[in-house]
Amino acid sequence: MGLKNAARATLPAAIVALVYCIALIVCTGEAIENTDGGLVYPLDDTYIHMAMAKNLALHGSYGVTPEGFSGSSSSPVWTLLIALSYLIFGVQEWTPLVLAALSGLGVIFALDAFLRTASGNIVIRMIGGAFIAFLIPLVPIVFTGMEHAAHIMATLMILLYLGRYHR
Repeated sequence: MGLKNAARATLPAAIVALVYCIALIVCTGEAIENTDGGLVYPLDDTYIHMAMAKNLALHGSYGVTPEGFSGSSSSPVWTLLIALSYLIFGVQEWTPLVLAALSGLGVIFALDAFLRTASGNIVIRMIGGAFIAFLIPLVPIVFTGMEHAAHIMATLMILLYLGRYHR
């Protein structure tokens, strides 16, 4: 596949991703302005994941306190991803939001690949991708800082795999 064909193949997802990123930037700006410059997650689960990830990264303890284990995470893999990020970039309150936002981009590209198997029409893929991405609703899901966008991405990738290799 040539460069021109590769660009054409990913154009619908790239346009939807651009709109998604603009929506994230606008919503992030509004959220920060309305919380006096801080980042606030709407669910306590995000803070539980962050505490467990911090303790795992800094103390080697999988729990909400450094003293010992507690099975408090509703999504252990998400907690591990946050802990890995903390090891690489340090403990940051933005980490769950960034991971969720990247997962959202993964949703958009996985969704486009899924739609590409149903229709090669670029316009249908672009409109369908945007409609589904914003119907999910992907941007508010990202702002929870939780693993839901990653779950959607994984589900789409599994469906894509099953559709391609098990016909």
